[in-house]
Amino acid sequence: MRNLSPAVFDNKLTHGGRLALGRQLALGSPPSPRGFSTAGGFTLVEVLVSALVMGIGLLGLVSLQTRALQYNHQAYLYSQAAFLAQDIAERMRANKNAADNYTIDFEDSVSGVTTTTCLNGDCDENTMANWDLKLWKTNLATSLPQGDGSITKIGDQYVITTQFDESRGENAALKQISITTQI
Repeated sequence: MRNLSPAVFDNKLTHGGRLALGRQLALGSPPSPRGFSTAGGFTLVEVLVSALVMGIGLLGLVSLQTRALQYNHQAYLYSQAAFLAQDIAERMRANKNAADNYTIDFEDSVSGVTTTTCLNGDCDENTMANWDLKLWKTNLATSLPQGDGSITKIGDQYVITTQFDESRGENAALKQISITTQI
């Protein structure tokens, strides 16, 4: 083989700006009919389709997250309502002699006591019952949206009902949680 200078080597391998077959094979890509490389890549259509699929997937995740937050808040409201119903039941058990004084209806208010009346324990049974009801109604109003409660006596059992609004601004009926207990 004869010795060629780099200039002669370049002239022999190129023809009008295109690489000759020997040069293409040396670079590892097969020759194409026009002399261009056939190295693959993504087309604009493939990129747009993949962006569309990713966008739809992300919208699904956002929707899923929104629903999860709504259901989580709803579960929180139900657990608070149940907790507050159980709280007044325990207060009634602690003050058994005045259990009949714990009956109250929705939208009724408790008068004659404040939320600090019996903090030092200097209350009689009836005042303690009123104080417990005042605290319970206050906790319902502050812990639950449109929170309210009622206690009714049926025979020797008490039905404690808490209600609240879980509609988030929509017109819907108030939700209720009831427990029945015997004191």
